[in-house]
Amino acid sequence: MPHMDATEMARMAALLDEVFDLDPDLRGAWLARLEVNDPLLSASLKDLLARHAAPLHPDILEYGPDLSSLITDTGLQATQFSSGDFFGPYRLVHALGAGGMGEVWLAERSDGTFKRTVALKLPVLNVRRAILVQRFERERDIVASLVHPHHIARLYDAGFSDDGQPYLALEYVVGQSITDYANEHGLGIRERIMAMQQVMDAVHYAHANLVIHRDIKPSNVLINDVGNAMLLDFGVAKLLGQDASIATESDITRIGGSAITVPYASPEQIAGEPLSIATDIWSLGVLLYELLARRRPFVGPDRHTLESNVLACDPTPPSHYLDKALSRTAKGMAADVDKVVLKALSKAPGDRYPTVLAFSDDLGRCLRAEPVLARPPHAWYRAQRFFQRHFWGTILGAIAVLCVLIFSTLAVVLGQQARAEASRAVAARDFLIDMFRQVDADSLQGKDISAKQLLEQGASNVLSAPNLSPLLQSEILYGIADAQANMGEYKKADLVLREVVQRYLTAGNTSKAAQALVHRASVIYLTGDVTLSEKLLTQAREMLEDAQGDVGTLVRFYQLQSSIEQSKGDLRSAQSSSLKALELAERAFDKNDLRSIQSLVAVARIEGASSNYASALQHFGQAIERAQHNSGVHPRKILWMRAERVHVQSASGGLGAAASEMSDIAEQCEKVMDLRGVTCTSLRRAEASMWLELGFTKRAMHLLPTFQSRIDRLDSPQDQIEALITACRIALLNDVADDHPKWWARLHALAASDSVEKVPARFKWSAHLIEVQRQLYRGQAHAALVRLDELESQNNSVDKPSHRIRRQIRLLRGRALQQFGQHTAALASLELASDGREVSLELDHPRLLLASIHKARSLWAQGQQARALDLLDHAIPILRHALGDTAPNFLKILALREEISTTKRTTRNSNKWEVFE
Repeated sequence: MPHMDATEMARMAALLDEVFDLDPDLRGAWLARLEVNDPLLSASLKDLLARHAAPLHPDILEYGPDLSSLITDTGLQATQFSSGDFFGPYRLVHALGAGGMGEVWLAERSDGTFKRTVALKLPVLNVRRAILVQRFERERDIVASLVHPHHIARLYDAGFSDDGQPYLALEYVVGQSITDYANEHGLGIRERIMAMQQVMDAVHYAHANLVIHRDIKPSNVLINDVGNAMLLDFGVAKLLGQDASIATESDITRIGGSAITVPYASPEQIAGEPLSIATDIWSLGVLLYELLARRRPFVGPDRHTLESNVLACDPTPPSHYLDKALSRTAKGMAADVDKVVLKALSKAPGDRYPTVLAFSDDLGRCLRAEPVLARPPHAWYRAQRFFQRHFWGTILGAIAVLCVLIFSTLAVVLGQQARAEASRAVAARDFLIDMFRQVDADSLQGKDISAKQLLEQGASNVLSAPNLSPLLQSEILYGIADAQANMGEYKKADLVLREVVQRYLTAGNTSKAAQALVHRASVIYLTGDVTLSEKLLTQAREMLEDAQGDVGTLVRFYQLQSSIEQSKGDLRSAQSSSLKALELAERAFDKNDLRSIQSLVAVARIEGASSNYASALQHFGQAIERAQHNSGVHPRKILWMRAERVHVQSASGGLGAAASEMSDIAEQCEKVMDLRGVTCTSLRRAEASMWLELGFTKRAMHLLPTFQSRIDRLDSPQDQIEALITACRIALLNDVADDHPKWWARLHALAASDSVEKVPARFKWSAHLIEVQRQLYRGQAHAALVRLDELESQNNSVDKPSHRIRRQIRLLRGRALQQFGQHTAALASLELASDGREVSLELDHPRLLLASIHKARSLWAQGQQARALDLLDHAIPILRHALGDTAPNFLKILALREEISTTKRTTRNSNKWEVFE
């Protein structure tokens, strides 16, 4: 089309208005007359009409008309404008973009009043000038009325140039489209939703000012350099009518046509029906869908197909397309977001959210794990969201929540007695409704009942309810058994889990029965009965093979199998099982999933037992870091992982630092959990053992009351025995052993009686060795030597003798021989005890050096003062680093060196200072 001056363009605009008002059948004669009167304008007009009638390329739906003819080597070349042109006080710098109705230029204010860079919007007036000018004036009025503080690009100025060219000076926003920004910055689901809420805040503000945008799409929503979303381009916006919900159809739109972007256009836009704020809600829903799923909800090879899909097809829920990078959110949240997005994409405007604010508020409920309005208000669903928000607080909150659990169970049972057999889903729903209804403490009517009694009574009532199906009974009982196990009620949990397994089998659910059987084997393992635990695990394996059990159960199976194999000393098999569990978990679940974390801990635990300390510490560190990124992991589990890592740190030689950190872990446990519970007392036992090894016997003594309260616990033999052993060691090293004769009687029974054969062997060995230590403290060296010979014979008679037990026996034999004054024989035994080859320890390992300190006494007694001093001088720098300058046992080593260096020979024996493991 040839270049036209302003007069010709004005004439062309008038002719276009005239020809578009004619009936198509009359246009031919009209154009023939024009060709005679004005051939030049006639040719240009025919060219424009031909372009107008041409079919649209599919890309025009998103990107507008083809502007390739305007592109040069230096960028976008405007049809009428060029760099350096002035419009009012603004000088054009370079073109930013162009559309069907105008161009946008980067411009600078150049009148000297102040400096400002703006986005200058200029309508292209070649075609239908009057209509475009009216649209531009309307956009000016709309944007001028919208002064949002954060999320709408501001209007700075508006006016006409000397030749009548209108312009808008808008805030220049430097940023990326919201979709590009989210993908390039790796935003998660929460961050993407929060960015959309900023956009919704801007759209809600526009609606409150009686403006609908009508063209919300990624290119009109930019994220600036500080992360704020900015809403742009109100060029096709409409003013709302008097009822503030329906947009009035203006003459401008009727004459000038409607500019829409089809992939983001609502069904009513495509159908040409009246528009409302629901139109923007639809476009926001499409944009949110694209943000989450990284694709649009409706696609098509051409405009007709795309419009048909928008009008007739239902979109796939966005969570179907979530990739692993975005799947860290909880499944419940993803399901809620699906419902919210699909409500916004309802075909009928009345089925969408009534306002943008309601849409945004429902997204906020998703982020806060609250029930969303887009889902039916079922009590089961609301209960799930309540647990998601308050689960750990409920567990740790104490007796009130546990009371609710049992009373709700009773309510379900009593309610079912009055009705016919109901479905499992209805019964479970009623169970949770009643559970929350019973939260009021007044419903207890002043009764004083313990949580353990409530759990036990609840299990009894479920078992005796005739109108509950076996499957529903199993699920309720499973929850009760899990709560009992978490409270350390292992025997009671085992009884309930037996019933759970049987009822799942009765209901024909072999997979669930296998899952419950693995759980029962885990509980039995915690009681110390490794043989029965292994037997149950074998039964579970057969069920898992028959039922092709779920991956989660298989992971737990291999984790427990690894623990059993480790307790039997088969570290190679244990390592293989733990690696199977880790491979299965990381393939099926996210790396931050609890099952993957537990599998990683199992691998680290075996590496520590195999003396691969560096690798074990690394894997424990990874597991702790993953757990801290998973809000669903209970603090107890993180504390326990930290404690196991400290054990490895201690075993690797960092004894002093390990004791301090274990003390900190135990203190944190007592702040968030029951200080008399299983977890905290286990941590305190570990702390006490470390203080004793360092020689801080008084610090360990302060912890003695904690273990006294656990010795009489009959529900967990393993917990009871560990408390007894720790208490006896503390009493022995603080010279108060004779004050607790009942403890030593029970310790003797543990060491000698076959009635505890189901208890792991390590406890019996600990009992034997502590009794030998007590004999040495009493000066009963002969009895100690006889006992040590018996113990060594027992250790050597098993298939896989324990090298650690053998080393402890040799260490104690050396101390006993020193009491007899047989320093040559004592030295030989101590030499064997400090040889680390059998236990895979380096010769300079702090534990071996602690054992070797006793050799210095025998060397000194034999007159080998120089060798004794050499041994001590080699050990002291290493032990200073491992124990710390203030550790009593380290100070005693320094005192021993001082004594040897100033005295030629000694025959004095000391029973009161010992270094025990």
